[in-house]
Parts: sequence; structure tokens; C-alpha cells
Amino acid sequence: MANDVDRVSWTAHPKSIFLWPLVLAGYLFWFPANWGWNAGGLGWAYILIAFFVILAVAVDLSRNYAIFAGVALALIIVGGWWLRDVKGITVLGDIYRAFARLNVRYDPPLGLALSILLSIVVVVGLAWAWGNNRYTMTHNEIVHHVFGRGDMSIGRGARVFRTNYPDVFERILCFAGTISIYDNTGRAQILRTEHVPFLSRKAKKMDKILETLQVTTDDTVTAPDTADHDGADDLH
Repeated sequence: MANDVDRVSWTAHPKSIFLWPLVLAGYLFWFPANWGWNAGGLGWAYILIAFFVILAVAVDLSRNYAIFAGVALALIIVGGWWLRDVKGITVLGDIYRAFARLNVRYDPPLGLALSILLSIVVVVGLAWAWGNNRYTMTHNEIVHHVFGRGDMSIGRGARVFRTNYPDVFERILCFAGTISIYDNTGRAQILRTEHVPFLSRKAKKMDKILETLQVTTDDTVTAPDTADHDGADDLH
């Protein structure tokens, strides 16, 4: 069938991959900043991008904690409006004016220089991931590709595959998550790969492979599916 999937590959990246919005901002903001476009607006946009990227790199915020943080922030905003309208206390307004008095301005040379340096970090991280953290899954095995040292093969057999998204920021920036592979009991972890971009796309292909265990001999005989698919629903 045309839609059959016989292999899927993925790469586990270092956290430097999540720096890409800050790198891109430094290059893109160079042009409007030099044309005299709203330096204050660019400055705050750059600060917010940097803040978001730092959170993605430094903090692992799960979905439940993200929901809690969103609800808490909404309550703070609503509480601030209530204090302003009912009590005449302008807490949110005072905070806004305090930031406004900082007179933030975007500096194009600074942003460009930082983007150039961070580009080096991102490229080195991509090269390292490609050379050391590439994986290929087929019907019969999982192969860990390591440049210059050969490949390590893990027989697939009966395995439990699980995908999850431990950090909301990483999922937003790169649709990235974690692939965990356990033995057939689901207790002993055999392999764990983190920061895999576009994980949902990979998971769909993995799910199709898990549906059939194909063993091919010299006589091209295909054995029926005998794999334990416990936990396969986690791949959707």
C-alpha cells in the first residue's frame, strides 16, 4: 500500500535548538530598526522573545503547571482590574508605568551581534545531534547512529513506546517532546530521547510501524504481528 511506513527516523537535540526565535529576531529586527521603525516596540518585542526562549531553555513547565500558571495570571489581572474599579488602587497601572519609564529601545548592533554568536551555538548543537543522536526505527529494530563510531542496534521485539511533552514552551517552539522505550513489561526503560522536534509527525509513523511486526527472510516470508502494543495509544 502507498501509505505503508517501513521506517521512521528522529534526532534528539540539545536545548540550544530552542534558541532559534531569538536568533531569528536579531536578524529580522535589524532592518526595521535601521529604518527608524518604533525602536520602543521592537525593544519590548525582543525582550518578550528572549524571556520566552529563556523559559523554554531553563524551565520545564508541564501542561498542568502551565494551565495553573495561566489561571493564576488571569486571576491577577482580574484582581488588578477589580482593585482599580472598586478600590481605586491602580496596581497594574503602576506596574505598567514603571516599565514604561524604563524607556526601552532596541539596539540593532547588539541584537545582530547576539544572533550571530547564538547562530554558532545552534549550528554546533545541530551538528552534534546529527552526528551522535540520530535514531531509525524499522519493523525489526531500532538503530542508534553515531558518526565515526558505527551504529548500535536494539532488537525491537516486544516493546512499549511512549511519547510525552514534558515542557509546554518546547512544544510551542519546536513541537518537541520525548520518546521513551521500555521493555515489554513497561517498567525497565531501554532508551530515552529528549527534545525531538515535530514529535507528533514521528509518532504517527511509529504507530503505523507498531501495527505490524514484519520479519523478512531470504525467501521474503512475512511473519504475522506478534508484538505487544501496550502503550501504543500514547503515540497518537
